[in-house]
Amino acid sequence: MSYKQFFLIMLALLFAGVEPTVAQNRSEFWKTPGAPPLKTRKVNNCAFGVGEKLTYSVNYGVINAGSATVEVLSDTTRIAGRPNYHLVSMAKSNKVFSLFFKVEDRIDSYQDKEGLFTWESRVRLREGNYKADRYFVFDHYVKTATRNNKTVTKIPEFCTDAMGTYFYFRTLEFDVGDTIFLPIYESRKVYELAIPIVGRETIKVPAGTFDCYKIIPQLVENEAVFQSKGRMTLWVTADQHRYLAKVASEVIFGTIHINLTEIQPGQIECESPTEND
Repeated sequence: MSYKQFFLIMLALLFAGVEPTVAQNRSEFWKTPGAPPLKTRKVNNCAFGVGEKLTYSVNYGVINAGSATVEVLSDTTRIAGRPNYHLVSMAKSNKVFSLFFKVEDRIDSYQDKEGLFTWESRVRLREGNYKADRYFVFDHYVKTATRNNKTVTKIPEFCTDAMGTYFYFRTLEFDVGDTIFLPIYESRKVYELAIPIVGRETIKVPAGTFDCYKIIPQLVENEAVFQSKGRMTLWVTADQHRYLAKVASEVIFGTIHINLTEIQPGQIECESPTEND
C-alpha cells in the first residue's frame, strides 16, 4: 500500500466527508410496509454534545499535509420521527500538499440521539482526480443498510457507520485490559471492530497535555482479523469526553501523525456526568 493510499484511507475512515443537508423531518420515508416495531436503546451520553468541534493536524514525519475537523452541528434533524445528531467531518490538504495531491473530503452522518445508531450517511470525496459521492441509508426497522439506493446489506441491531462507531465508543466505560467489540458498516460490508485498551499514557499534543487510554483497533470479518502492513495506534482522553487526542499510523517510509490541535466543547446533556480517573 502506497503512502498516498494509506493517507486517503486514514482521512476517509477517521475524518472524511458531503455537502450539508437541510434539517428536515424524514418520517414518511421510513414507513416500511410490514416492518416490525423499532427496537431501540437509551444511551446516557456524557461525552459530547451540540457545538463540539475538534480540529486536527495531519503530519507525515515533520511535514504537515493538511487538517481535519469533526463537529456536532445540531440535534434537530428528525429521521423516522426521531431526533438525530448531525455529525460532520472534513479533511483538507494544505496548499503545499495540494500541489501534488489535493484532498477535500466531507462526511455528514446522522446518529439517533437517544440510541446512538446511524440512520443516514452522505460522503463526498475529492482526492486528486478521484471523485465520489455516496449515500447510505440505515433502516433499523428491517435491519438493512443501502448504498446509493442500490446495494442492500443486512446489518445487526444498532449498527453504525465509522463516525457513529467512534461517537458511540466515547460514551462507554472501560479500563486498561478491556476489549470492546462493536459492529461497523463500511460501504458494502459489516465488520466487527475489536478495540483493545492496551495501556494508559500521558500524551502532549498542540491542544494540551492529556491523560489518555492507548488503543490498537482491529477489524474482524467472519472471525478473521485483518492484519495491516502498518499498525494504527490511537490515544483517547481518559476523562468523560473521550476526545481522540492522537493517531499514529505506520507506513512504509515512516509514520503518519494526526494530532488534536483545538477543542471547542459542546453542550453536554446526561443524567450524571462524571470524570473518569
